[in-house]
Amino acid sequence: MDNAALDAALSACSSLLDLEIIGLHVELKQTLESVSEHCHLIERLFFESSKTGRDDSLKLPICNELVNNCSHLAFLALRGFKLHDVKARVLVKGFRKLKYVDFTTSYSITGAFLKNLGGSAGGNLLEVLILRDCMHLKEVEVARLFSAVLAGDFKKLRHLDICNREGLASDGDWYCRCYSPSFIPVERLLAVRPDFCLLAEFPPEGSFAEIDQMVGNDVNSGFSEPYSLSSRTSDGSLFMTSEFSYNSDQGSGNEDSQDLSFVANDESSDEVDFLSG
Repeated sequence: MDNAALDAALSACSSLLDLEIIGLHVELKQTLESVSEHCHLIERLFFESSKTGRDDSLKLPICNELVNNCSHLAFLALRGFKLHDVKARVLVKGFRKLKYVDFTTSYSITGAFLKNLGGSAGGNLLEVLILRDCMHLKEVEVARLFSAVLAGDFKKLRHLDICNREGLASDGDWYCRCYSPSFIPVERLLAVRPDFCLLAEFPPEGSFAEIDQMVGNDVNSGFSEPYSLSSRTSDGSLFMTSEFSYNSDQGSGNEDSQDLSFVANDESSDEVDFLSG
């Protein structure tokens, strides 16, 4: 099934509530255009790229159209796309019923899209946020998210996945990776969110260079003994757990670091207020 065939199928599905796409060779841009045009009642959208890390087709106008035309969306999973922060922000901020977000292996996301989203505008209904294996996810942005949670934002967030088989990126140098969750204020989080579930597994320090080499040789990477983060309170209850392993068949999708200079000339800059301040 190609883009045209999928559009034809969706055109007959005006009452569609749930759409899951895995393994089809269709573009993100064309697919979201079709959903936006034909499926105004959709509540759940799960789309996993068939060419992990190489689909960069999505543009801001399509994000805006999807937000405006599919206002019932509560579950959004876009996995394996080059989804820049500015586009992720438009989507998360725009959907007023959004509770579940999964951007697994979205290689361009740094986490900056979450800034100031946990209050009254966008993101305040989020219950589940999955940023697993987002290669450009930054330690500083994750730390900022925790600060926002401690300050009372993201009040309904109960599940966060920041596991990364290549570690988190440092603020100044993308190749300098963070392999330790020591920056996470576990005790303080536990005090304000006793039901919060955090998944934060990272590989042993120094593994990133080996992975980069393996990816260059088109070899799939995996870890049989990933770093497992768990913390027990004084009464012995488990706060953080992980149920996953890193035996993955997805490549790294290594690319040049783009930091926050990703807004193309043909894109609107209306949604980049989070870059300042």
